[in-house]
Amino acid sequence: MNQPTDNEDILVQNHPIYWFPDGSLILDVEVQRFKVHHTLLSRHSRFFSAVEAKKEGHLEGTTHQKSGALNDENRDGPKHVVLEPKSKIKAADVEALLQHLYHDAPLSKDSPASHVMSVLLVSSPQHLDFPVIHKRALELFEDFFPKNPESFTHNHPLYDALPIATELNLHEVRKAIIYSLVTTTEFDVDDILPTNEVENQAPQSSSELNGSMAESPLTPFPKKIQRLPQLTPGSACP
Repeated sequence: MNQPTDNEDILVQNHPIYWFPDGSLILDVEVQRFKVHHTLLSRHSRFFSAVEAKKEGHLEGTTHQKSGALNDENRDGPKHVVLEPKSKIKAADVEALLQHLYHDAPLSKDSPASHVMSVLLVSSPQHLDFPVIHKRALELFEDFFPKNPESFTHNHPLYDALPIATELNLHEVRKAIIYSLVTTTEFDVDDILPTNEVENQAPQSSSELNGSMAESPLTPFPKKIQRLPQLTPGSACP
């Protein structure tokens, strides 16, 4: 049954596919509510395996506690986890993950880039922490952007992939994406670098540049310049 949230104008909708009557875990993400099998998720996920520990009072102070809140009103019924907006987890990404887990759309080399990126992001240690699935999604994601620029196909969503590569610290993939953006699109540097990074790369003023040159150990200036005696016609050189 759909239930109102704190905002009466917004209803949490039961997912049309991933709402199983025999499910043992209710998961709220944005305005979607999933009812799935906790044993399946906890078998693959550190986050969901920790849900049981939290229910028993053993999850205090863990990183997983920051992403979800457990509703213990009915300890005998399904576990209830609410993923808060600050977790930045999207319902569409959770749906993509469940498509893989329930074999409706398992990850493969033929998977669309959007599907791979959704699974990669939501399965990361920063989110729902599915180590094996995350590793597989990462392999497929890296294959989209090979390190050799000559083999770029440029048919992947570069602007969607860039923030994911940045968030997950995939430096080699990020460089490949930026190279592809540079060579195939009309882009502004603000689209690539954070504002503070762009500001840090601003050229120095002439006074700052002169000051840094004067202080550089590679170009020392003598503290005192000795003046040579003035030469007159017919005088010998010293």
